[in-house]
Amino acid sequence: MRFLAAAILLLLLAASPAWACTMPAGGFVAGSLAVTPQPAPLPVNAPFALAIAPCGAVPQALAVDATMPAHRHGMNYRPAVTKTGDGFRADGLLFHMPGDWEFVFDVTHADGRRERLTHTVTVQ
Repeated sequence: MRFLAAAILLLLLAASPAWACTMPAGGFVAGSLAVTPQPAPLPVNAPFALAIAPCGAVPQALAVDATMPAHRHGMNYRPAVTKTGDGFRADGLLFHMPGDWEFVFDVTHADGRRERLTHTVTVQ
């Protein structure tokens, strides 16, 4: 009985898009998105980009932002997000100070469903 329960749990986890993500080298997984900063590690006071690969179907649209919750502010720049063949690229991000930053990814799926994914990074 325990074997059957474990097998069912493994099947459910394998079917989940978040579990289908492979951790990119130098990057992170935010929900159903594999994110690779360029350059890595994330710089302070220098522009950077994000290569964003969905784990599953490519969403219809994606918006990217970042905030510093402890300081109650965000970036001074608005990134530009473009669709690529296999995902998205966000350009023009800049963390103007070290500390804990929270990436916010607003995903719009092909069926119109929307979800917000977040991931916290510490920049030094």
